[in-house]
Amino acid sequence: MGAAFYFFFGLLANLASLLGVGFSVAAWRSAKTATTAAREARDTIRKGAAAEDLQALGEKAKEFLRSVENDAVPIACLRATDIVSETSKAKHRWGRFMELDSLQSLDSVREQISVISRSQASKGAPTTPAQKDRLLRFCHTARLTLNEEWGKLMSEIERQGE
Repeated sequence: MGAAFYFFFGLLANLASLLGVGFSVAAWRSAKTATTAAREARDTIRKGAAAEDLQALGEKAKEFLRSVENDAVPIACLRATDIVSETSKAKHRWGRFMELDSLQSLDSVREQISVISRSQASKGAPTTPAQKDRLLRFCHTARLTLNEEWGKLMSEIERQGE
């Protein structure tokens, strides 16, 4: 009777070990899934922050455009400095969430705004309607580009949420 007891006790211990391994594997899978979900949530939040930064840049580009329209050179130069600086920061901070063409668009905007700012700072407001028209076209393009990049990021965020 003692040998049968030890046999059944050993069998029960082995069964408990197998159940323990099964629960450990299930816990490991759950932890892996939770880690993946946390990483995806973190990336979505960061993309949202990137989109907010791009939206703020779009607003500054609108203010810059209005300053150029109204020949408010000091305000235009101030906004241009903000846009150039923040576009550079956004590109490096949020570049991992953006396509190559989006990064190139940000470079283009930064360069256009920088050229306009230097021109306004050194020459003042445009003196002819043709000069002003050309300047405003660049301003509109920069603003539209920033808004398009914001829209792309928002679209990606919304697509991930589906």
